[in-house]
Amino acid sequence: MYVSDIRLPNMLHAALLRSMHAHARIRAVDVKEALRLDGVVGVWTGREIEGRISPFPESFEIHPARWLEGVKPVLQGPRPTALAQEKVHYVGEPVAIIVAEDRPKAEDAIDAIVVEYEGLPVVVDPEESLQPRATLVHEGSNNNVVFSFRIEKGNVDGALGAAPYTLRERFRHHRYCAAPLEGRGVVAWVEPKTNILTVWSSTQMPHLVRRQIAAQLSLPEETVRVIAPDIGGGFGPKVFVYPEEILVPFLALQLGCPVKWIEDRTEHFISTAHGRDQLHDVECAFDEEGHILAFRDRFLLDNGAYNPMGLTDAIRLVVRGAGVPMTPVDVRDRLQAIGFDVSKYANDLAAVHTILKRLNESGELRFIPRAPGKHQYIWNRPTTPVVLTRDIVRKMYENTAEHVAMHATHVDDEPRPPRRRRGKSQKRARQA
Repeated sequence: MYVSDIRLPNMLHAALLRSMHAHARIRAVDVKEALRLDGVVGVWTGREIEGRISPFPESFEIHPARWLEGVKPVLQGPRPTALAQEKVHYVGEPVAIIVAEDRPKAEDAIDAIVVEYEGLPVVVDPEESLQPRATLVHEGSNNNVVFSFRIEKGNVDGALGAAPYTLRERFRHHRYCAAPLEGRGVVAWVEPKTNILTVWSSTQMPHLVRRQIAAQLSLPEETVRVIAPDIGGGFGPKVFVYPEEILVPFLALQLGCPVKWIEDRTEHFISTAHGRDQLHDVECAFDEEGHILAFRDRFLLDNGAYNPMGLTDAIRLVVRGAGVPMTPVDVRDRLQAIGFDVSKYANDLAAVHTILKRLNESGELRFIPRAPGKHQYIWNRPTTPVVLTRDIVRKMYENTAEHVAMHATHVDDEPRPPRRRRGKSQKRARQA
């Protein structure tokens, strides 16, 4: 069962008016004509929810204190609101939400809302956004950098300067939008006797959705129940908490009726999180025998107007790159130094893979692929390679078995019947 399959008695349906401007000031929102339409229950704008729905946090992740002390990232995450207030910051940002007897009537009412915008300069290039006089996406911010940090391991400058060979490349990874068969969707219902709020959401993170609903609507967390039914694909964008997952429960509480919202494909492309859109400036040092001596990556991401995932993707890249770089080359790799200079965050090791492919194509080195035509990744560390002995393999097996036993939820003590095998012997038995 998917979210759109849920049907409850007296259910109302929601639709959202979204900004078609990337950056604009909201001068006025006129909803009078929308409220006059047959079947419309109500209209809410940023003004109606102000003080009733708390803003989202700067990001949904929790940064370990020890890591923050060691890396010292510069963080300045703006806090979005469930509906735009005073300004819109991206195409697709929710400006108003309408509840009606059915979805067509709600969409007709959306067309009847008149919004007066004052267009503002738009920032679409991440490099231009870093310039001193660039337009600020969020007023009151010092600049347009959501976060930045720098990590180095070893003497990167020394290794790059002393290496007999170096290679410098710039890579741009295009933006993309995941397109699951099922878009996002939310249904919310308040049980009258217990006052328990039940929310069905097409989400990959039901516990996070529950936490945010309780926090932003000032509810005890034990009174909120979030169910993630069958999900028709996620691919990453459904790990966030979106405005609709807060607005629909809010409306169900306000109206005392179940409320349902289902995303259409146009909404998905303009309001569901996109990915990648990164710029990498890479330097790699190597010697005549094919040893990678140093690797540096300065990367920049167009993170959009907000930063729901914090440092997650950047840290994943840096940890994997600095600790266990995975490369499609022979085990002769020995990484001596590596450095990352991060503004916002970047893709997994796409730049690493590509720079190594460039080295292989140069003809100067003879890297040995692990399989013809395939990238098979091996773990390389800046220390002596580990040789798998019988004792190490036995220990790995014991640890795995202990982990499985610790987390097992059910043990079947009854002996299992022998598995029936279908083959020639059974065929002959049936013929006999």
